Amino acid sequence: MAANPVVEKAVEAIELDSFSKDIPSLIPFSKTLYGGFKKNATTIPISNVTAAGGVTRPSFRIPMRIQAGAAIAQGTGNGDSLGRGTGSQWAAFAVSPVFFYNVCEISFLSRISTEGRKRGLFNVQAQELQNSFQQATQGLNALI
Repeated sequence: MAANPVVEKAVEAIELDSFSKDIPSLIPFSKTLYGGFKKNATTIPISNVTAAGGVTRPSFRIPMRIQAGAAIAQGTGNGDSLGRGTGSQWAAFAVSPVFFYNVCEISFLSRISTEGRKRGLFNVQAQELQNSFQQATQGLNALI
């Protein structure tokens, strides 16, 4: 997919020859689910994946009980052998950090055509950084 940077043509509408200073955003936005997770999550510091001496160690392991212990047995109660017991089976689930990126590209001409009070209704660089942050939050919410 080709990059689609914010070029001067894209910011013509916010240059000073505009008739309206009220610019509505028609992009739907919700951060309810992501915000709830972030607010109520328990943060556990973890490390990055390490490798030393030919051994790779995952950054974080979560132990899990994957199989129950012994099943019940039936007997007569008249000196029956209880048999051998068994226990639960445990395993570790390896977790590694994942990073998400939201990259914004703004051309030089679009930036300078809206810089300062006499050129644009607002600074496109500052606004696009704010829009990118909002879109990243929206993307994380969608992934959840």
